[in-house]
Amino acid sequence: MNGRILRWTLPAVAGLLAGCTAMRSLPPALQEVPPGTEVRLTRKIQVPGGETRVYFQGGVRQGVSDIDKFRPSCYLEVRERKPRLRAVGPGTYKVQGGNAFETPFSDDQSEYQSWLDLARGPVRRLVCEQIADTIEWQPYVTPNQLEQAMGTAVRLDRPSG
Repeated sequence: MNGRILRWTLPAVAGLLAGCTAMRSLPPALQEVPPGTEVRLTRKIQVPGGETRVYFQGGVRQGVSDIDKFRPSCYLEVRERKPRLRAVGPGTYKVQGGNAFETPFSDDQSEYQSWLDLARGPVRRLVCEQIADTIEWQPYVTPNQLEQAMGTAVRLDRPSG
């Protein structure tokens, strides 16, 4: 009797726990933007004092509270928080890795966040995010997503070969 109950209970509990996961890791965010890709900042970007992130949406720099989470947005994250306004770029940074996460938002939508880790220099990471229908979003950084959010501030140069 106990064996039969255990045989039915364990799979049911495992299924419930799997459904409760708030965040799941997706495959690495490197299908479209592989390591070795150069991320070029085409102009100086001002980083406010006390901040480490600069947000973009629709090709325009935005404050974090002005971001529409249902449209692609990206931010540059610098390595050090400084007390005063400073500029980064123009410059080139090589992609050394990346990842992506999906967090359920509603029954048919998820919040997707993907990032590219950048080697050396003041810019540490380029992160893109959006809330979208689960089937519409590609869970990794794509050149189109970057262009929509960053406009001409960033360009990608894929490695040759």
